[in-house]
Amino acid sequence: MVIEKIARKYANYMIRNGASADQVNVYAYGMEVFLNHVLIYGIIFAAGIFLGLWAEAIIWIVTWTFLRGKAGGSHGNSHLQCMIVSITLGIGRL
Repeated sequence: MVIEKIARKYANYMIRNGASADQVNVYAYGMEVFLNHVLIYGIIFAAGIFLGLWAEAIIWIVTWTFLRGKAGGSHGNSHLQCMIVSITLGIGRL
């Protein structure tokens, strides 16, 4: 997936600039999670703007982020599965 390639490039960039080489997988995974969240929330927000529900989209994103952080939730088998479920829930609740 493209996100994994971007995350790996970012991790390698960090290594070249002095970060600990034994943590390369941690850096890559952290960037993958960050990029997934940016993409998910960006798509939900764009849908909210398109539907004229931008305020509701912001409320959903903030609420979803808080609940997901506190309650955990089910985990997908892949980043793609997580993205599809999250985007579907987000847009479906607008």
